[in-house]
Amino acid sequence: TMLKHFRFFFILVFTLVQITQISGQVQPQTAKDFFDKGLQLMKERKFDEALEAFRQSARLDASQPATRANIGTVLSVLERRAEAVEAFREAVRLAPQSADFRAGLCKTLAYAGQLTEAFAECRKAVELEENSLL
Repeated sequence: TMLKHFRFFFILVFTLVQITQISGQVQPQTAKDFFDKGLQLMKERKFDEALEAFRQSARLDASQPATRANIGTVLSVLERRAEAVEAFREAVRLAPQSADFRAGLCKTLAYAGQLTEAFAECRKAVELEENSLL
């Protein structure tokens, strides 16, 4: 009857409100959502969680070099240098004219002990930066 329907509706709404309150926020859905979540997690120094958020962003949109650079940064913080180098290489492949991504690759290569290649990437980063100032 009407009372049964009202009770069912009330229980349904009450349950949905509780679920919303428990979750606290809307879960990320897009590459940008995951990217933004990764940035927030980095600020909170939750690097493993940030890495997963950035990787999810990259899975949803593989064309964003900033995502790859942030993966490289987090991996570097986690001292996973070989993986960090590969992430920065991918960022540079996607945006070869970015002085920032080349500088990130330079620093990561240096930390990984690959000094000759690090020097070459640093030089390219400086050249790109100088050209952007002209």
